[in-house]
Amino acid sequence: MASLRTAGVALERVLGKFLEVRPAPAGRPYLYDWLEVAFFCAILLMGALTSPVNAAGEPNAPLDRWLHEHTGGGVCLYKRLTGIQCPGCGLSRGFVQLEHGNLAESLRLNPLTPVVFFLVVVRLARTMTLCFLGREVDNRIPWPVAWKLWGGLTAAFALLGVHRVILRFM
Repeated sequence: MASLRTAGVALERVLGKFLEVRPAPAGRPYLYDWLEVAFFCAILLMGALTSPVNAAGEPNAPLDRWLHEHTGGGVCLYKRLTGIQCPGCGLSRGFVQLEHGNLAESLRLNPLTPVVFFLVVVRLARTMTLCFLGREVDNRIPWPVAWKLWGGLTAAFALLGVHRVILRFM
């Protein structure tokens, strides 16, 4: 029992360097906080409940067959107009693969799937902490570092898009 308590104190110290937890201000959570929790839970639940492969043995996305039947080719307007996968193409199928433990397949579908999945899970945890525990969680990452991280993610999506366009015309 003492070792468990020591581990908990150590974890609290480590997390304390990166996170700041404080009571939520009066009036929080707002309705949009609850809607955000519902939205992210629905995304993760749909991914978990969707079979990783469809009847043809291809990677599956939530409501994939229904969307192809009712929209004539899925929801990605960019791909429907140009025939080229956009930087976000493959994220839904990648989420399904990742939730079913197929990391290699999720990376093949979209190399940025694990990063986006991590961001969704972190945002869900922060919002659930606010809604259910009444605590706000903020990170202690300095803004110059945070902007570099977001800039790097944006650049990665842009490079993926350029890569897909180049592959299309080669």
